[in-house]
Amino acid sequence: MKVPNTIAVFISAIQLSLFILYPANYKTLIVTKDSEMLHKQNYESTKDEIASMAGDVNAFFIDENDEKCAEISLMIAEKNFRGQGLAQEACLLLMAYVKQSLKLPIFVAKINSDNVASIALFKRIGFEEVKFNKVFESFTFRFDATGFLLYFNLEKYQRMDENGN
Repeated sequence: MKVPNTIAVFISAIQLSLFILYPANYKTLIVTKDSEMLHKQNYESTKDEIASMAGDVNAFFIDENDEKCAEISLMIAEKNFRGQGLAQEACLLLMAYVKQSLKLPIFVAKINSDNVASIALFKRIGFEEVKFNKVFESFTFRFDATGFLLYFNLEKYQRMDENGN
């Protein structure tokens, strides 16, 4: 399965591969552990890029209380990839991209109250709890990055095409 309009971005420090998809109302980073895993092990055996991903991080562009913001959601589906910093690195990279490239510094995250790991992650990044929804038993967290330097430098990353070159 080919993923259209994809840019692969590699963070050499932790061998994290990210794919940025470009639809109109949201951005997605597809997270893999490293390019070797994506293109040699899983991709060659399955020929399916989606099957070789570890998770994803999304930014949905919404209006929250009459304020334009990006709602961040993330998932590291593969349990053996959790606890390695992939979610935090991918989340920060997507936030930096949204702030720098799209000029949108306000972020929100809606997290189920029993998702202790995600709550801890977003608090560690700097999100603050602003609301609790009793019906859905979920928290809304908010982060205003206006005064923070979130930097996305494409020169730091290596791009690759859909064939892994």
